[in-house]
Amino acid sequence: MIPIMVLAERAWIIDDPRLLDELTAKPETFGKLCNKGIMSELRKIGGDGLFTSADHEENWGMAHRILIPAFSQKALRVYIPEMCRQAKKLLDALCKGSSQTDVDVPKWMTKITIETISMCGFSYAFHGLDKEEDDPFVKAMGYCLEEVQLNSMRTKIGQFINRKRQEQFDHSMKYVESVVKNVIEERRKSGVKVDPNQPRDFLDIMLSEGLRMYPSAGAYAKDVLKDDSLGGVPVKENDFVAVSVYAMHFNTTYWGDDAEKFNPDRFNPEEEAKRHPSAYSPFGSGPRACLGAQFALLEARIILAYIYYHLHVSASPNAVPRLIQKTAFKPERLYLRFKKRTTPNIRNASPFTAPSRTSTPVTRERSEVVLTNGTPDDQIVSLASVSGGMPVVNILYGSNMGTCEEMASNFANHLRKSGANVEVRSLDNWNDLEDTKLAIIITSTYNGLPPDNAKKFDQNIKNLLLKSESKMKKLRTFQAFPKYVDKSLYSLGGIRIMPKGEGNVDDGCDIEKHFSDWQEEFWKTVKTIYNFVPSKTPIEELMGEQVNIMPLTQDQLNGLEIMNPCPLSSAKLHKIEKIKELQSKESSFRTLHVELALQQNQKYSTGDHFGIVAPNSKKDVLLVLNNLILPESIHA
Repeated sequence: MIPIMVLAERAWIIDDPRLLDELTAKPETFGKLCNKGIMSELRKIGGDGLFTSADHEENWGMAHRILIPAFSQKALRVYIPEMCRQAKKLLDALCKGSSQTDVDVPKWMTKITIETISMCGFSYAFHGLDKEEDDPFVKAMGYCLEEVQLNSMRTKIGQFINRKRQEQFDHSMKYVESVVKNVIEERRKSGVKVDPNQPRDFLDIMLSEGLRMYPSAGAYAKDVLKDDSLGGVPVKENDFVAVSVYAMHFNTTYWGDDAEKFNPDRFNPEEEAKRHPSAYSPFGSGPRACLGAQFALLEARIILAYIYYHLHVSASPNAVPRLIQKTAFKPERLYLRFKKRTTPNIRNASPFTAPSRTSTPVTRERSEVVLTNGTPDDQIVSLASVSGGMPVVNILYGSNMGTCEEMASNFANHLRKSGANVEVRSLDNWNDLEDTKLAIIITSTYNGLPPDNAKKFDQNIKNLLLKSESKMKKLRTFQAFPKYVDKSLYSLGGIRIMPKGEGNVDDGCDIEKHFSDWQEEFWKTVKTIYNFVPSKTPIEELMGEQVNIMPLTQDQLNGLEIMNPCPLSSAKLHKIEKIKELQSKESSFRTLHVELALQQNQKYSTGDHFGIVAPNSKKDVLLVLNNLILPESIHA
């Protein structure tokens, strides 16, 4: 910790992730700094909104709750088509000139960022990618942000001397507010509609290394709300702590002596496991971390993938880029040259796969919730066969963004199809804990805190634990609430019958696949414990059903006629005449012998093949064609 004096106020600068963890774990002592420096000036633009309000202000909590669902995994999927449309428009803009034309990359990246946010969030287009000049709104907003930065460094006299710039600021702000008001009114009239989650790959680690070396926010500050200590050093009320993200990302203790070099391999799983998890914090930490981080990373992945597949890129000999600090770090004089490929770069190595790189899964060690009478996470109780049949399966969720609630609902539907009696509730609505025989808990955590619909449950659990005289140690944020629930229920007499599943979106894991694999293992375990035989649809109900059969040529099967697909109109209905179950009644699998009636003049010869293909919605098919830049006319 480095103490400095700023205008008669004491500030502490930190660049160590261990101190960042301590600071994050004390929200009652360290709150977001909103009344000093540039943050106080930014309030002239944002008021007491999400970014510019203090932790205790009512509007921060309200804005936070409103915006969280907009950045859920479910919501991000909705944004992908629009992000792809904007990426294709960007390609056209980058290639307007010749292959020797110098393109101002930061300028066009700013344009696509604004266009993507406005379209995904409000269905409002500024058409910035269709023209060279900036929209008046963008110009006005840019002027306001620049003036905010300059004003934060001026004295009162300096602000008075520059009163003409203040008049221009007021004029620009009125224009910005009028446009925003108009967008919101139009959006309200039209109504609001509301796989980003990919495995960790080469493109991801390239982005991560780029954000390590060039974080958008080089630092952020926390206000000291009361006398306390940080890293064993006393801090006083009204001091403030500056977290130097830039310095932390170059701290050789965590990044090595070559921290100045660009090396994406730092983010391979093996290297990440060796490093303190908070050493990399480009989007902040704690409850005030950037809500739109996954949105930004998804947009970046899509843009880079489109450029990789469709453009040749070269550096301009006239470029002498440098990094400048405005309201955020930004490159200046960064010029590149672009040329469209004659054919998409789909045969070369994918940007989503690291070349010649192999890795094995590595589990990063993190602090865990520990109860004095708890069990290790991996201790599972093997139950003998239980008589009395399958009890009610209680699926309980804690969810802010809707992801865990959706998982709970889908899992319940899967179990119900097998004949299980299932109840789905939020954790706050779980009022019969002591009478529950079988429970599945699917919950998220936000920086260690319980989701909004699990806060009452959290308090109830704490009260029960206090009655049983359990004592808890300090929590770390990763999976803190789910682990706390898991161990608390054990302390209250619950039996863990299989390992819990974990998924972390921030690490780029495929959380849905992890959950799917876990629920299959759960189902196997439960069927064994309760001697449960899943119900099957009686085959008699399938007799007489009719199915569509479409004849395909050999060329179509080989994919040689993809541009001339077989029309759906050629499909004909065929009646199921005979169906027989080939598996035993005890088997949980189904193998059916099916005989179909051929229509007049139809033949089925030895060597012919019959395949079953699940139908896809037109919307999904067009999305795939659009992303591959193939004509929609080939949709069958």
